[in-house]
Amino acid sequence: MSLPSLRRISTRDVPQEQRLTYWEASACETIVGLRCSSFAEAGLDAEQLNLKTPEGLGLSDIRGNEHVIERTPELVKRSGKDAIFACLLLNSEAFFYQGHRCVNVSPGELIVYDTDVPYLYGFTRPMRQLLVDLPKACLQELRGKTGLASPIKIAPVSGSERLLLRTFRQRLFRSLAHPDLESGNTLQGDIRELLQLMLQNERRPARPLDTAYLLVAGQYIEDHLHDPELDGMRIAAAAGISVRHLNRLFARRDQSVAKLIMAKRLDRVRKMLGDEKYRHMSIAELAYSWGFVNQAHFSRAYKAHFGMTAREARRMVSSIRID
Repeated sequence: MSLPSLRRISTRDVPQEQRLTYWEASACETIVGLRCSSFAEAGLDAEQLNLKTPEGLGLSDIRGNEHVIERTPELVKRSGKDAIFACLLLNSEAFFYQGHRCVNVSPGELIVYDTDVPYLYGFTRPMRQLLVDLPKACLQELRGKTGLASPIKIAPVSGSERLLLRTFRQRLFRSLAHPDLESGNTLQGDIRELLQLMLQNERRPARPLDTAYLLVAGQYIEDHLHDPELDGMRIAAAAGISVRHLNRLFARRDQSVAKLIMAKRLDRVRKMLGDEKYRHMSIAELAYSWGFVNQAHFSRAYKAHFGMTAREARRMVSSIRID
């Protein structure tokens, strides 16, 4: 399985007079072609962490002092990109101008826009944002359109929007923090589902909320898999619903909370068994690190799930390396 790759870029070690040129070149290579201006006395001070999945999804955590970026008509012609960006602003007030529409953006708000429609995006003070780079075909699937003439802003006004935006933010941070445990297909599917819920006409608010609850629950499970005391009660509390409602939501997807936790823990151990970095750890230690406290129970569950024992799996990986 191919995993997402990470790349870090910073202007810190670049001479001040070269920072704008360096940032523009880096952005062109990792995100999209643009121009950058900064009126800060010390010049542009910015950094970005970029994640790219084999499936073509991009994710960036961008920080910097006050500056303005511009994607001009000339840049669109010269370096067109068949993509939709979704930017979640975390710090700073900002303004976004595109298609004869100027939108003010505050922390916690999401802007969705077509990269091949020229735009101006300015940050009035030290900023941070999470940027998602999606193929434009995804928008067509979500909204039945191939592009956007002007930006869409999603603000945390209703309870549903607040929950969805919080889940969106947590999902992106988890991917950046643990790319080695990430599946590109799962990440892209989760992001598309969240965007679909936020972009669609909420004529039936219960369904978006229920899907958001499941995503919050999934996020909490991922973040606490190592905790042997993880259970439905704690997961339901994190999602803000009752245990009964949580179990009902999982049942609609032919799942159970306990089985999902078990499957995810077993999969984590399997990945570590095949990773040279963890050869010094015993199988018992690997199992314990993912919340298993009963070794006999772990051994039975692993064999039932994968059709072989953990010891056999590790031995198989070792023999492949030797060959």
